[in-house]
Amino acid sequence: MLEFIVLMLVLVTMALTGFTVLAMLLVSGVFALFGILAGMLALVIKLAPWLLLGLVVCWLLSNRRKQSNTYR
Repeated sequence: MLEFIVLMLVLVTMALTGFTVLAMLLVSGVFALFGILAGMLALVIKLAPWLLLGLVVCWLLSNRRKQSNTYR
C-alpha cells in the first residue's frame, strides 16, 4: 500500500510540474519493475532457510551414495 501511495504522489507531482503522459507511464513502469524485483527478492529471502535445508539434505544423500559405492 505504501508503494502505491508513493507512486501516486510522484505521478501527481509530475503532472503538476508539466511532465508528459509518456514520461508518467515510463515512471509507472519503472516503479512496477522495481516492485516486482523487490517482491521476488523478499520471497527468496523468506524461503532461503528451506532452500538451504533442501540443499543440505541433497548433499548428504549424495555423499551417502558415494560412500556406499566405494565399499562394494
